[in-house]
Amino acid sequence: MEKVLEGLGDESSEVRLASVRCLHSLSRSVHQLRTTFQDHSVWKPLMALLSGQPSNEMLTVVTSTICNLLLEFSPAKEPMLDSGVVEMLCLLTDNSDSALRLNGIWALMNMAFQAEQHVRTKIISCLGFERILKLLNDSDTRVIMKTLGLLRNLLSKSKDIDDIMSEHSTEVIQAVNMILDRPHPDEVKEQALCIIGYIAASSQYKDYVMDDHNLERLKEFLVFCLIM
Repeated sequence: MEKVLEGLGDESSEVRLASVRCLHSLSRSVHQLRTTFQDHSVWKPLMALLSGQPSNEMLTVVTSTICNLLLEFSPAKEPMLDSGVVEMLCLLTDNSDSALRLNGIWALMNMAFQAEQHVRTKIISCLGFERILKLLNDSDTRVIMKTLGLLRNLLSKSKDIDDIMSEHSTEVIQAVNMILDRPHPDEVKEQALCIIGYIAASSQYKDYVMDDHNLERLKEFLVFCLIM
């Protein structure tokens, strides 16, 4: 691991890229994330690369690795949060490169999974629903899927549903309607329906689903499922 980390500071861009690719492969291991990556604070040099001016190729591999470091069980998640990773990732979601937009929203989705309230609040505050709606209009279906995944993770707990819907009910319902109205693949619409399910499970905000005439199409999905 020491040699790999040395490679991150090598003069050769090819060596630096190869070192990050090696870390990306290692980051797929839960054991490595909980032991070796923690012992060597691997997230620090990766964050340094992220805040520099790397090529898009380097940035793509770095952010792919960071996606894994932000999983719920990773010890690196909290220190990265304190080091401004949310702000960096939110900037990436507005990048012209679809691979970087994907990694940015994917990492935020991982961070939001079973996260504490302050983490969810920070993501919403930094990203904003205007950007979320923009990402749901993305030309890359993968970006749309991960954005819906982020919304699912943000709305996975009853208290979070109440907090988010109290301020952003219009935007959330607008986002769901937008997905259901368009000719997206079934797996995309399934994510939107899961979000509706979370909202409907809230005793305080289920009326948003019941009263929205645009969501009457849910009957059509139910009939389709019964036919299938």
